[in-house]
Amino acid sequence: MKTQYTIEMMAKCRNSHIDFMTKEVICSAACGAMTFPAMLGLLQHCLWKPSGVAAHVAFAKTYGFFTVTSAAAASCLVSTTLYDHLHGISPETDAKSLAAFTTISVVHFMLFGNFKSVLPSHVLHPGAFARKYLYIGNYDLDVTNSQRKKIQVIGNKYGCHTCGKIYSPVFYLRRRVLARIFPQHVKQRKLYFADHSPPLAVAKASWRKISSGVLYPQCQHCSNLQASCVRSALNSKSQTLIEKGFVTHASRFKLWKIWFPWPVLTSYDQLVNLSEVCFSSLCNFIW
Repeated sequence: MKTQYTIEMMAKCRNSHIDFMTKEVICSAACGAMTFPAMLGLLQHCLWKPSGVAAHVAFAKTYGFFTVTSAAAASCLVSTTLYDHLHGISPETDAKSLAAFTTISVVHFMLFGNFKSVLPSHVLHPGAFARKYLYIGNYDLDVTNSQRKKIQVIGNKYGCHTCGKIYSPVFYLRRRVLARIFPQHVKQRKLYFADHSPPLAVAKASWRKISSGVLYPQCQHCSNLQASCVRSALNSKSQTLIEKGFVTHASRFKLWKIWFPWPVLTSYDQLVNLSEVCFSSLCNFIW
């Protein structure tokens, strides 16, 4: 009986087929896909940065969840509204369908991203892309060559912990070719700096003794920004550190910024049917 029920439900899903290559589907899917990263960047610049919210604050994952949910809901709303408009149908917002497709979009995001990654970074704290690090037990000792090499490996995999910058294979190839052709003119500079967290200058100037910390990979731009902010803040005792220490990464391409156009490629009824098929298949597998 369970097998027959599963076959019937799958047939029902196939009967409600949607033509994926129509002009309306392509246009509405493209607009929804552009809305998702645009909303993430808009919330970074216009809400979280002015509010002083970054990836290191308490409840950062809650703020990130709100950001992803809002962007997913806006993408679903834009794609479905445009899809109905192109078909000459009066756009109607179904709260149940919107909630279902928004939930699927959030779950899809969780497969590739982290809720903290959608928030801005602050140069004084672990950034939005801080994943792996190296522990250092003594701030008075210089960073060793072995630690620098390990930082390069972490940076090549996860990028700069502040802005998420990862150097492309084309960059490495170009650098290697130029080094072969002009060995005396091409500087072998570090791609990622070993960034102390908390920063070394802040740790030494702190009223409480900070003897240990961690090292994260950081690109040259973010490293220079951090040095400038710390220097001006320590010299002038102003709010420069707070005002200029935020780094946004709205234009940085990441896999989790890709939004899949669920609302225009399927319907709410299909989604329910597919859920029932998956659930019944899982039950047959277990029992």
